[in-house]
Amino acid sequence: MRGYHTVIGNSRFTSSWIERRWKRPAEVLYPPVAVTTTSLPKENTIVSLGRFIVTDGKNHALQLETFRKFVSMNGRDWRLCLIGFCTDLPQDRAYLDKLKALAIDLPVSFVVNASRDTLWTHLATAKLYWHATALGSESDVPPERMEHFGIATVEAMGAGCVPLVPMSGGQPEIVEHEVSGFLCRDAESLLKYTNRVASSESLCQNMGRAARERSAAFCPEIFSQQLSQLVAGEFGARLAVSPPVGGGLGTHSHRLNRP
Repeated sequence: MRGYHTVIGNSRFTSSWIERRWKRPAEVLYPPVAVTTTSLPKENTIVSLGRFIVTDGKNHALQLETFRKFVSMNGRDWRLCLIGFCTDLPQDRAYLDKLKALAIDLPVSFVVNASRDTLWTHLATAKLYWHATALGSESDVPPERMEHFGIATVEAMGAGCVPLVPMSGGQPEIVEHEVSGFLCRDAESLLKYTNRVASSESLCQNMGRAARERSAAFCPEIFSQQLSQLVAGEFGARLAVSPPVGGGLGTHSHRLNRP
């Protein structure tokens, strides 16, 4: 870290940990997230994005357990769609098979290694989005295992899904609680807020629109503007403290180009 003039984190969460661990202040620059504007009829579907990798910590089993409780309270009119990449490694395939066994009697579908178009179609037709990394166990999870920002959350919001995400990592910087989604402390609050929004079509529609509007704050155009400002500010600061040797800019350029 000592050799860098400027350090950038992809969220306030990340920047705070950079400063805590390496004693270096870090600027915040949210990643650019491009979303589609596809508008399709919404269905009673909860979608979740997360790799089916045994070490990835996406809490799929917790989501299935929570969805089982949701179904017992609301019937089988809703379904859960789990989308993610899975390797051919035996341990990851075994993990996926275990999840399928847990969901054997539930209205749950698994979409594995989907194309980008397939992913967007599922997001465009789903009403709700679940994310559960470190949900309910923030104090036991090291920061590097949390969701530092949440590109998938922004993508889901851009498709009009109401996000229900953990109150940890970079998620609270994306989702405005009870405005453009819900921040959940644990599985119980995830279930509570899911019941609330699923039982009110008007609330679901209004929050879906708010989520779509909120996602625009992380568009590529804003990223480009903020990156340009950071670069301009850094170069301006360097020139202010290190004027060219020999006086004018032309002299400095000549010195740089001399063989």
